[in-house]
Amino acid sequence: YTNPINNPNAYENIETPDQLIYVVVEHTGSVSVPATGCSTIKAITLHVDLLPVAEYTQIEVCDDNDVNSLPPNNTSDGIIEFDLTDYIGQITGGATGVDVEFYTTEIAAEAGLGTATVPSTDFIDTPTAYENEFNPQAIFARILNPSTGCYAVAIVSLNVNPNPTPLST
Repeated sequence: YTNPINNPNAYENIETPDQLIYVVVEHTGSVSVPATGCSTIKAITLHVDLLPVAEYTQIEVCDDNDVNSLPPNNTSDGIIEFDLTDYIGQITGGATGVDVEFYTTEIAAEAGLGTATVPSTDFIDTPTAYENEFNPQAIFARILNPSTGCYAVAIVSLNVNPNPTPLST
């Protein structure tokens, strides 16, 4: 046999998404049945789906959307409303055909319970109007390819920068 797989319990494919390998099954006998020496070769296709793209994304905004608001929200406090969906293309590297959910913890993003009957309390259910809890804040995007079931998690860093203050003389 040419190019045997010496450690089949730790074989790493060398082609994606499909790689053809062969298995040889040989009758080696047992205590009660002597070996026949007969063998057969069967092809096996290894199929490996790639993970979706999940890019670390840093979002930098100025703390100026509250300046013209009525009190008490007219202070530069580092808290602002983000439309996280504006950054999906950046997070996914422009990939299409993927679902993106946002979470406040990595554990919740890995579990992916956002759309479950009992969603995670860390699930951001309104990503079009998410107000950061502190500044800076890391949240997590779960990118799922629904056709393969494969997912990846990306860190999304939310940074609210203070506006410069004019000096008075």
